[in-house]
Amino acid sequence: MANASPGFVRACIALFFVCIVGAVSVGETYTARRLATESYFFSSALRDAHVSETVSIGDKTYSVTNGMVLYHGSPVSNPDTARALRLTYEKSAARRNPLISLSAVEPEKFIEAAGYLQDTAALLAQRQKRPLDALLVHTSLYPTRFLVSAARTEKARRAFLQSGKMDDAYLYENELRLTISAYHADISRFRSAFLTAVPADEKHYATYKNTVSRDDITNAVNMLDDGMSDTDRVFSKRLSCFSGHISECATADLQLRTLDDPSDTHLSPMAIAFAEQIRTLNSDKVGSDLDPKSDPLIQLSESACINPQPGTGLLFTFQNMLPLQNVPSFHPPFFVGDLIFIRSATYASFPFYSYFVSNKIEYVPTRPLAYYECPETARDQGTVTAIKTIRDFVISSHLSSYAVGGPKTAIEQFEKLFTSSPIVSEKNAIEYLNTALTLVETGRVPTPLADTIDELVLGMRDKSAGTYLTALQVAYYEQSNMHLSDAGGVEINFDVPYFFFARSAFPSLFMEANLSAIERHPDFFPANKLPADKQPFVFYSTLTQNSTLESGIVRDLMFFRKIKLGEFPSQ
Repeated sequence: MANASPGFVRACIALFFVCIVGAVSVGETYTARRLATESYFFSSALRDAHVSETVSIGDKTYSVTNGMVLYHGSPVSNPDTARALRLTYEKSAARRNPLISLSAVEPEKFIEAAGYLQDTAALLAQRQKRPLDALLVHTSLYPTRFLVSAARTEKARRAFLQSGKMDDAYLYENELRLTISAYHADISRFRSAFLTAVPADEKHYATYKNTVSRDDITNAVNMLDDGMSDTDRVFSKRLSCFSGHISECATADLQLRTLDDPSDTHLSPMAIAFAEQIRTLNSDKVGSDLDPKSDPLIQLSESACINPQPGTGLLFTFQNMLPLQNVPSFHPPFFVGDLIFIRSATYASFPFYSYFVSNKIEYVPTRPLAYYECPETARDQGTVTAIKTIRDFVISSHLSSYAVGGPKTAIEQFEKLFTSSPIVSEKNAIEYLNTALTLVETGRVPTPLADTIDELVLGMRDKSAGTYLTALQVAYYEQSNMHLSDAGGVEINFDVPYFFFARSAFPSLFMEANLSAIERHPDFFPANKLPADKQPFVFYSTLTQNSTLESGIVRDLMFFRKIKLGEFPSQ
C-alpha cells in the first residue's frame, strides 16, 4: 500500500464507505422487519385477548385497544409503537395473571401482619433456654422477609396498573425478582432449622384430615422450593417476552382465565339446621362474636382441613376476634358445620389437658382451621373469604344492568340467589365469576368493574387472603398462649422441636395454595386413616343429642373462651 497511487487509495476509501452504508442499510432493514414482526405478534395477541389499557412512555400516554396504539385518539406509527405494545402486554399479564399475587389483601395490612409475626417469633425466642434454639426461632421459624417482600411486590404491581409507566414496570419486575430470592432464602433457613431442631426419630402426629411425619415435612419443603424455582423460570421467560423475544411469550398470560368448576355438594336440610344450631349455640349461649345470623352461611365444596361427618356440611360464618395487647382484632372464618373436641380425660397425663381435668372441663374445643390442626389452612380461609367478598360485590355492583340476553338472565339469577339464599356456596361463587368474565369479554362492563372482576378471580384462584389471615392467626394464638402460660398458669409447650414440627404453619405461609406462586403440587401429607378408636377427636354430631349434653358443651366452650380472654378460674 506504500506505493499505491492516490487514485487507488481514494477508490478503496469510497468502497469502504459503500460497504458501511450497505451494512447500515441491511441492519436497519433487519431491525425494521424484527420490529414489524414483534408489533404484529403483540398487536394480534392483545386483540385476541380483548385488552384495553393505557400506557406511558416518556411524556406520552398511549391508549391501546384491541391491538391498536392510539395517541389522542389517532393511530400511531412511530418508534414508540412496538414499545407501547410490549408494555401493554406486560401490564395486561400483571393484571390478569400476575406472579406471587396478593390481590385480595391491602399490601400495607399484609406488611403489618408480617410484623406481628416477627414480633411473635422474638417473644417465643425469649422463652428458649439455649442460645441456639432462640436463634433458630427468631430467624427461621416464620418467612417474614418473604412475606414483606411479597407485599411490596403487590404494591408495585398496583402502582404499575394505575400508572402504566415503563419506570413502574421496571420497579415491579425488580420487586418480583427480590421476592423470589427472599422465598428461596427463607425456605432454606426454615429447612436447615427444622432439620436441626426436630429429632430424626420424631413420631408423626394426626390432624383432622392428615397424618404428618418429619419426612413429610422435609419433602413438602423441597416441593415448595422447587415450585418457586418453576415460578422463577416463568418469570425469566416473561422478561424475555416483554423485551421483544416473542418465542418466549405465552399468550395465555393475557387470558381472563375461568376458574375450575367445583363439584356440587348436596346439603341436606338436616345439615343446614344442625349448622344453624351450632351458630346459635356459639353466638347466643357461648358469647362468641360471630357475624349476624341474618348473613348466609358459606359452603365449601371441599376442604383442606376437614373431613365432614355424615349428615354435616362444610359450612362457615365469620368471627370477630377481640384484640390482644400486641395483636389487633381480625375477622377469620368460623366453622359451624360441626363442633370438634378432645376429651380432656383421655389426655390427662399431658399438662395442658390436666388443667381442664382439674377444672372439670370434659370437652376441650379445637379449631379445625387453626394452623396447628391444619397446616394448609390458608387454602380454606382464603376460599371462604373470597366467597364472602364475591357475595358483597354481587349485591353492590348490579352487574346484570350491563348484560343482555342469556348472560343477563344468568346474572340476575345469581343476584337473587346471593341476596336471599341462606347458603352461598363455592360453586355458586365460581359460576358467577365465570359468567361475569364472559360479560367482561363483550366490552359492555365499565373498566373499573371489569378490573374488580379480574381481582375477584385472582382472589378466589390464589387464596391470598388466607395467607394474611394465617399470619395474624399465628401471632394471635401464640401470644394468647403466652398469656395463658404467664397469667393463668396453664402449662404450654414452647420447645423448639414442637414449634418447627407442628406449629410453624409453613405450607400456608409459604403460599402453597397460591397458584400464582406455587402452581401445582401433589398432596403434602397422607390421609388420616387411623381407626375411630385411635382418633383423638370427638365430633359433636356423633354424640347423642340432648339438653344435658348441650348444657355441658356450652359450659366447656364458655370456660375455654374466658381463659382465652384472660378470665381465669382463680380470678
